[in-house]
Amino acid sequence: METDEHARQHRAALIAILLALSRARPDMQVALGAVGGGRWGMFAVGGAAVLSGVGLVAAAVATGVSGDRLFALAMPVVLLLTVGGFLIAGPAPWRARPSVDPAVVVVLLAETAEGSPAQRSASDEPPR
Repeated sequence: METDEHARQHRAALIAILLALSRARPDMQVALGAVGGGRWGMFAVGGAAVLSGVGLVAAAVATGVSGDRLFALAMPVVLLLTVGGFLIAGPAPWRARPSVDPAVVVVLLAETAEGSPAQRSASDEPPR
Protein backbone atom coordinates (compact mmCIF):
# COMPACT_ATOMS: atom_id res chain seq x y z
CA MET A 1 0.00 0.00 0.00
CA GLU A 2 1.05 3.57 -0.58
CA THR A 3 2.46 5.21 2.54
CA ASP A 4 3.53 8.48 0.95
CA GLU A 5 0.59 10.76 0.16
CA HIS A 6 2.47 12.54 -2.64
CA ALA A 7 3.28 9.23 -4.32
CA ARG A 8 -0.36 8.15 -4.04
CA GLN A 9 -1.57 11.41 -5.59
CA HIS A 10 1.00 11.15 -8.37
CA ARG A 11 -0.06 7.58 -9.17
CA ALA A 12 -3.74 8.62 -9.14
CA ALA A 13 -3.01 11.49 -11.54
CA LEU A 14 -1.13 9.15 -13.87
CA ILE A 15 -3.99 6.68 -13.85
CA ALA A 16 -6.55 9.43 -14.55
CA ILE A 17 -4.48 10.82 -17.43
CA LEU A 18 -3.92 7.40 -18.97
CA LEU A 19 -7.61 6.50 -18.71
CA ALA A 20 -8.60 9.81 -20.32
CA LEU A 21 -6.01 9.25 -23.05
CA SER A 22 -7.29 5.75 -23.80
CA ARG A 23 -10.85 7.09 -24.07
CA ALA A 24 -9.95 10.10 -26.22
CA ARG A 25 -7.46 8.35 -28.50
CA PRO A 26 -8.06 4.58 -28.40
CA ASP A 27 -5.51 4.01 -31.18
CA MET A 28 -2.66 5.72 -29.30
CA GLN A 29 0.08 3.62 -27.72
CA VAL A 30 2.40 4.46 -24.81
CA ALA A 31 6.13 3.80 -25.33
CA LEU A 32 7.92 2.20 -22.38
CA GLY A 33 11.49 2.70 -21.24
CA ALA A 34 14.12 5.38 -21.17
CA VAL A 35 14.42 7.92 -23.96
CA GLY A 36 17.38 8.73 -26.24
CA GLY A 37 20.10 10.15 -23.97
CA GLY A 38 19.62 7.66 -21.17
CA ARG A 39 19.72 4.71 -23.53
CA TRP A 40 22.84 5.97 -25.29
CA GLY A 41 24.48 6.72 -21.92
CA MET A 42 23.95 3.19 -20.62
CA PHE A 43 25.15 1.81 -23.96
CA ALA A 44 28.34 3.88 -23.64
CA VAL A 45 28.94 2.66 -20.07
CA GLY A 46 28.53 -0.93 -21.28
CA GLY A 47 30.94 -0.33 -24.14
CA ALA A 48 33.49 1.15 -21.74
CA ALA A 49 33.15 -1.90 -19.45
CA VAL A 50 33.72 -4.31 -22.35
CA LEU A 51 36.69 -2.30 -23.63
CA SER A 52 38.14 -2.20 -20.10
CA GLY A 53 37.84 -5.97 -19.78
CA VAL A 54 39.48 -6.56 -23.14
CA GLY A 55 42.14 -3.95 -22.34
CA LEU A 56 43.02 -5.61 -19.03
CA VAL A 57 43.57 -8.95 -20.73
CA ALA A 58 45.57 -7.36 -23.55
CA ALA A 59 47.76 -5.43 -21.09
CA ALA A 60 48.33 -8.52 -18.95
CA VAL A 61 49.33 -10.64 -21.93
CA ALA A 62 51.50 -7.88 -23.44
CA THR A 63 53.44 -7.37 -20.20
CA GLY A 64 53.99 -11.09 -19.62
CA VAL A 65 52.05 -11.47 -16.39
CA SER A 66 52.50 -14.85 -14.72
CA GLY A 67 49.82 -17.53 -15.00
CA ASP A 68 48.64 -17.26 -11.40
CA ARG A 69 48.14 -13.49 -11.73
CA LEU A 70 46.41 -14.00 -15.06
CA PHE A 71 44.09 -16.47 -13.34
CA ALA A 72 43.36 -13.89 -10.61
CA LEU A 73 42.50 -11.40 -13.35
CA ALA A 74 39.85 -13.74 -14.78
CA MET A 75 37.04 -12.87 -12.34
CA PRO A 76 37.15 -9.07 -12.79
CA VAL A 77 37.42 -9.48 -16.57
CA VAL A 78 34.47 -11.88 -16.70
CA LEU A 79 32.47 -9.48 -14.53
CA LEU A 80 33.35 -6.48 -16.73
CA LEU A 81 32.48 -8.37 -19.92
CA THR A 82 29.21 -9.71 -18.51
CA VAL A 83 27.98 -6.41 -17.08
CA GLY A 84 29.14 -4.58 -20.19
CA GLY A 85 27.33 -7.04 -22.44
CA PHE A 86 24.09 -6.59 -20.53
CA LEU A 87 24.45 -2.80 -20.59
CA ILE A 88 25.03 -2.88 -24.34
CA ALA A 89 22.18 -5.28 -25.15
CA GLY A 90 19.65 -4.03 -22.58
CA PRO A 91 19.09 -0.41 -23.63
CA ALA A 92 19.85 -1.17 -27.31
CA PRO A 93 19.40 2.41 -28.56
CA TRP A 94 19.02 1.18 -32.14
CA ARG A 95 15.81 -0.75 -31.31
CA ALA A 96 12.37 0.82 -31.01
CA ARG A 97 10.96 0.97 -27.49
CA PRO A 98 8.03 -1.37 -26.80
CA SER A 99 4.60 0.25 -27.05
CA VAL A 100 1.47 -0.78 -25.15
CA ASP A 101 -2.10 0.36 -24.74
CA PRO A 102 -2.48 3.00 -21.97
CA ALA A 103 -4.98 0.71 -20.21
CA VAL A 104 -2.18 -1.84 -19.70
CA VAL A 105 -0.11 0.78 -17.89
CA VAL A 106 -3.16 1.66 -15.75
CA VAL A 107 -3.43 -1.98 -14.66
CA LEU A 108 0.30 -2.13 -13.87
CA LEU A 109 0.14 1.09 -11.83
CA ALA A 110 -2.88 -0.14 -9.91
CA GLU A 111 -1.24 -3.53 -9.22
CA THR A 112 1.93 -1.96 -7.88
CA ALA A 113 -0.09 0.36 -5.63
CA GLU A 114 -2.16 -2.45 -4.15
CA GLY A 115 0.48 -5.18 -4.14
CA SER A 116 -1.86 -7.59 -5.94
CA PRO A 117 -3.74 -7.73 -9.23
CA ALA A 118 -6.11 -4.79 -9.42
CA GLN A 119 -9.84 -5.25 -9.69
CA ARG A 120 -11.11 -2.56 -12.05
CA SER A 121 -14.76 -1.67 -12.31
CA ALA A 122 -16.57 -1.50 -15.64
CA SER A 123 -16.47 2.32 -15.48
CA ASP A 124 -12.66 2.23 -15.47
CA GLU A 125 -12.49 0.10 -18.61
CA PRO A 126 -11.38 2.08 -21.67
CA PRO A 127 -13.68 1.86 -24.68
CA ARG A 128 -12.63 -0.53 -27.42
